[in-house]
Amino acid sequence: MNFVAVSAGEEHSLALRADGSIAGWGSNRYGEATPPSGNDFVAVAAGAYHSLALKADGSIVGWGRNDYGQATPPSGNDFVAISAGYYHSLVLKADGSIVGWGRNRSGQATPPSGNDFVAVSAGGHYSLGLKADGSIIGWGRNDYGQAGPPLGNDFVAISAGLYHSLALKADGTIVGWGRNLYGEVRRSPSGNDFVAVSAGAFHSLALKADGSIAGWGRNDYGQATPPSGNDFVAISAGRYHSLAIKEVGPPPIEAEIKLVPDTLNLQSKGRWLTCYILLPEGYNAAQIEPNSVLLEEEIPADRVVLEGQGAMVKFSRSALQQILGELETPAEVELLVSGELSDGTFFEGTDTIRVIEKRGGKAPK
Repeated sequence: MNFVAVSAGEEHSLALRADGSIAGWGSNRYGEATPPSGNDFVAVAAGAYHSLALKADGSIVGWGRNDYGQATPPSGNDFVAISAGYYHSLVLKADGSIVGWGRNRSGQATPPSGNDFVAVSAGGHYSLGLKADGSIIGWGRNDYGQAGPPLGNDFVAISAGLYHSLALKADGTIVGWGRNLYGEVRRSPSGNDFVAVSAGAFHSLALKADGSIAGWGRNDYGQATPPSGNDFVAISAGRYHSLAIKEVGPPPIEAEIKLVPDTLNLQSKGRWLTCYILLPEGYNAAQIEPNSVLLEEEIPADRVVLEGQGAMVKFSRSALQQILGELETPAEVELLVSGELSDGTFFEGTDTIRVIEKRGGKAPK
């Protein structure tokens, strides 16, 4: 789908596609998960029950619950960043100043003056702003200290949750403050290899430089247990759910695959199944990484012999027989062979063989 940004709200989610269009899903009680059409959007922000989107021309669109005017952004086309809170919203202007609107009982929609801000984050009933000198300012409700950021001028990113806040420092470490009912602050992981943070309602997320995700805090719905892997590029924590974008590489090239024998007797005692791989024109078999070649994504190659544009590979016959022994026989089975070239290109191909269970090794006619 080529998503480039995500934002998790109270009970709904938004995602920005590479073509500039928006997808929404989840609770849609106020229309918050039904984004406007168009493909000229560059950023999205999901609040509690309302949503915002920034357009390429610098203007803002809002939709969803609007009883405090939170989904009615100011006019103009000089905006560069957006953030949707519980019932209020914030935007950063090109001149470095902040504009706020929506519910303002605690002053959360009344930002400080100045034109030296580089980021904004709207939380439950409070707000944060990151200044160009690396310091943080908070305003609004502060009963748990959530709007009272630490001193210092070495911060590079901020995230305001419901009652707690996170900040990323220039050295890659994380600082948290505010309510700590579920360990959403004090359980922050140690280390200096983080590149992004996101504060949810009662849980927190952090993206590491290696592309993996750390989660902590309330976890009754698994919201603080991220998937494994190191291919993530963006994160967002909502109330009871989390979102992440995985990096997806180009599709694998199609290789021609020939498996020998083409009829496999499950009773046979042969050592190997032989596979011949022919790469498309323009690709060199000498680039095949021998340790990457797999049969059915789980049986590694016992031997790889490179031959010009192709390769001959030996797979363990007994390992394949163990997998295929669960099939009803006789049967035709399509088998997948995959691997990677030294330049990072993946290849895959399939061939169909017949599987029988017969002593003597001959297939019935």
